Amino acid sequence: MFANESKAQELIDRICGRINRPIDDDLWRLFDAWPNSDEGIARLDRIVGAMSGAGGLGDHLIELPELASIFVGVVCTSSHLADLLVQNPELVSLLFDPENLGRLRTRAEVVAEGDRLLARSTSFTHQLDRLRYMKQEGVVLLAAQDIGGLLPQPEIWRGISELAVGLLELARRVTWEQFRKRGDYPEQCPIGVAVFGKLGGLELNYSSDIDLVFVRSEEIDDEAARKFCELFRSSVADRMGRGDLYRVDLRLRPFGSQGPIVSSRSAVEKYYSSYAEPWEQMALIRSFMLDDDTRMVEWWEDLRSQVAFAGARSEMALGNLLKMRRRAEEEADDNDIKRGVGGIRDVELCTQVVQLLNGEAHESLRGRSTIDMLGVEIERGFIESPVGRMFAENYEYFRRVEHRVQVMANRQVYSLPENLESRAVVAHSLGYSNVGALEDELVSRRNEVRGGFELMFGPLLGRESNGISSELSWLDQSYRQSILENVSSRERLLQVTERAPAVIPYLKQSPSVLDQVVSGEIQEWVDSRERFRPLRHHYDRSEMQRALRNGWLRTILRCVLADANGMGLRLSEHFQAAIEVFAMHWGSPIAVVGLGSFAAGEMSPGSDADLLVLVGNEDERTAVERSVQSALIEIGKLKGLGVPFSVDFRLRPEGRNGRLAVTPEGLRRYAATFMEPWERFALGRAQVVYGESELGNVVNEVAYGDLFARDDLEQLLHMKDRIERERVKPGQRERHIKLGRGGLDDIVWLLQLWMLLKSDLVEKLDFVPLNTTDRLKFLVGIGVLDVVEQEAILEAHTYLMTVRNSLYLLGVGDDVFPENPDRLIALGSQLGIDDPNDVLSYHQKQTGRVRSLFEDGIERMKSQ
Repeated sequence: MFANESKAQELIDRICGRINRPIDDDLWRLFDAWPNSDEGIARLDRIVGAMSGAGGLGDHLIELPELASIFVGVVCTSSHLADLLVQNPELVSLLFDPENLGRLRTRAEVVAEGDRLLARSTSFTHQLDRLRYMKQEGVVLLAAQDIGGLLPQPEIWRGISELAVGLLELARRVTWEQFRKRGDYPEQCPIGVAVFGKLGGLELNYSSDIDLVFVRSEEIDDEAARKFCELFRSSVADRMGRGDLYRVDLRLRPFGSQGPIVSSRSAVEKYYSSYAEPWEQMALIRSFMLDDDTRMVEWWEDLRSQVAFAGARSEMALGNLLKMRRRAEEEADDNDIKRGVGGIRDVELCTQVVQLLNGEAHESLRGRSTIDMLGVEIERGFIESPVGRMFAENYEYFRRVEHRVQVMANRQVYSLPENLESRAVVAHSLGYSNVGALEDELVSRRNEVRGGFELMFGPLLGRESNGISSELSWLDQSYRQSILENVSSRERLLQVTERAPAVIPYLKQSPSVLDQVVSGEIQEWVDSRERFRPLRHHYDRSEMQRALRNGWLRTILRCVLADANGMGLRLSEHFQAAIEVFAMHWGSPIAVVGLGSFAAGEMSPGSDADLLVLVGNEDERTAVERSVQSALIEIGKLKGLGVPFSVDFRLRPEGRNGRLAVTPEGLRRYAATFMEPWERFALGRAQVVYGESELGNVVNEVAYGDLFARDDLEQLLHMKDRIERERVKPGQRERHIKLGRGGLDDIVWLLQLWMLLKSDLVEKLDFVPLNTTDRLKFLVGIGVLDVVEQEAILEAHTYLMTVRNSLYLLGVGDDVFPENPDRLIALGSQLGIDDPNDVLSYHQKQTGRVRSLFEDGIERMKSQ
């Protein structure tokens, strides 16, 4: 709410006058929800005042409401970003460009753009100014993508890092060109720049220092190299009219602040072999070399491998790392989410220690990204799946909060602001209705991380950690006494721990669901729509986040404990109930059509919902389109909060380039002109999940209304072959549960191709069979499959769905059947098979039979 409504109205009137648009109501609506609405509207007034032609901004604010909301979010969240827009008002247009907002610029694109700008620069100082401008432009765009929830956090970090690396490459180049004027030096810069820390892992913050180490080749002497490095550091770190490019930290060089600013390769090698401390060896994990000379790059990579991944470390070395961590905690503020207890550093240390110990034997553990390496460590069994997933989720969450507090004023801070209004702005920008909810979640998540940290470091140092060794050690202390006294509660929790460790991080964030597991209430059936009913009348993001997370979690746990075969259908019901909350605001008349596994009631825990929106008349289409766009942005923000809910509109006509809402006539027109066979194939499993069923009938008409030609069959079979060859790694073609040979897609494709070939019979049905059981009955009934094939396919489908769901819940992921014996044992326990060799044999039997039936079916199709 505006604290000073008369002043706000004065500013709004002035803004409307400058943009020549009467958008008073729009501005009140956009700003009024922000805790700092008065400051926000004042910032907009300054931005509009700096624009030479602000009429276009007025059009955008009216015509692109979802992007207008993101723009206002940027202005209200960050005084720094608002200042950049005042300084560079031409950047405002970036925030209303969907193409720019939907993608990240790569390092190569940054360098290419820099080359264009530098070619028109008139001096060294002008060149450095252009680089600083490029940073401002890049940060404005990335911050909008971040604040708007348009991209996942790891992509934001990578985008910030790719921008920084590209700018460092350009700065190194222009600085060397300037330095060469002082003497007879080679054309190519002989100084390599080793990048460490967050930037070395391509996980940079908005306001991070960049950790650099300079290494010279033999082509330049020490003194000249030193002078160049000082000039380069000045080029990057000195403040100019646009501020600095990046703050530079050189303390990771050999011998730290007491060592020379630049060292030769031989000196660096000697230091790491003879003097480097364990923490310096670990720091090499997140490092890489910037140099035009590939020999320097390869040399650094060899050094990194030899030092960081040298195998087992002594207990003393690991103890030293732990002591350093403890000292950092003692020096940090209690609210510090980076260095404090249970913060970002806990996750990074656990991840990197596993790399130190196991990277020598396992090359896959030699990566630089914390999130990527956590995934590998979970997959390879070096971190228990519940702990690893908890680390990854909380790491992303902490980094998101860290970014939000840093972008407010471009300050290198790691705690929520002291000022109450600023703290409320951070909370609001993260989707919380109040500050207390954010503070409570931070405390809860930090407690989780510290519990995992203590759990990991005990075994790594050869001892138990705090006496925690039980399978239920993840439980909060408040539950432990009650489960000791209640056998049935303990058994349910042990089943969850054994069968679904991947959902434990969600369970720890959902006390109400955990209480239902303990009490046994989880086994009772609950109508999904009841959970979302209050949100249909009054939408609140925090409540929607809770309903989505708890509903998904409750559905999975009920199936794990009581109804394993019903998971696909129950997940579809949960998604449908959630989609109704959004769809009821999209206008009328509409039909929201679910496609694929969502329509068939055969979803897995990691599935998204494929959707198509039909609108009854063209006059309403634009309004519906805007409403759907707004809903997608809101869903993106919910996903940014860690909600397991995703929808996909890529199966609409023209895919990503097509309209989000289409009329029946438009769909028929597209089907008659441009629709490819695979699109018709994809529409073959469709069901109206909200709105007018008659309106949605056009989808079945398009899918089955025309005869299916032999050329169409050949095109689809060629596409199926490409999917197997191009989307599945060669070593996984026999093991990919969904896309591989004998996998779920073989069943889906076999049945759908028969349905299309017999489209004249499908058209006569009262309803199109969608799930595998009903489709098999139909195809047996018309004589294209026999009863033996029906039973074999149904058995294999049930088995493959069970395996797919189990792998997700076990935290194995990626739909790939495991080869690791421990993983096979864990999977076997779900299937009732004790011997891992028998698990593998049974899987090969099922997939082999599916593949044989698929290939036989295709041959019969071709002969018809």
